Amino acid sequence: MTAVTDATVASVYLASCRRTGRADSEQTEGRDGVVLTRWTRVGVMAVALAAVACASDDAVNPPPPGGQTGFAAVQAIFTQNCAFSSCHAGSSPREGMNLSAGLAYGNIVGIPSSQVPRLNRVTPSNPDSSYMVLKLEGEAGLVGGVGTRMPLGGSLTQAQIDTIRAWIAAGAPTN
Repeated sequence: MTAVTDATVASVYLASCRRTGRADSEQTEGRDGVVLTRWTRVGVMAVALAAVACASDDAVNPPPPGGQTGFAAVQAIFTQNCAFSSCHAGSSPREGMNLSAGLAYGNIVGIPSSQVPRLNRVTPSNPDSSYMVLKLEGEAGLVGGVGTRMPLGGSLTQAQIDTIRAWIAAGAPTN
């Protein structure tokens, strides 16, 4: 599928807005001499914007590296960035949230955050209401959370955060 860009939308709009010189300012002449009303131009813009919204986003959000998808991709991010004995692994993980392989899912999905108990760590299908996402994006303070952006001493890439958000938005499946 060819992606529709902002430039395409702008060119469609500009082509539909060229004035005919007629006294009726409600009408314009399109590329092929077709007379368009203001409402036709609005319709053209709506269709163009819908095409942009529905265009494939593979170029914007490429699949995670290594071909992993779903929770396997999320677990790989946790293992690489969070599941250390000094953080979210071992016998005493911080906030009681062990993100080690085989334990992470049961410790985050549908489990209230210890810092803001009214929010679950992961709320399936709702990344914006998942406390984990707020911590990863450094926005936990907006909901009364404490602490700093996770992981400590750094941050995930936007692609990694997008992978976690997409997994949650898909309902946080186990596969």
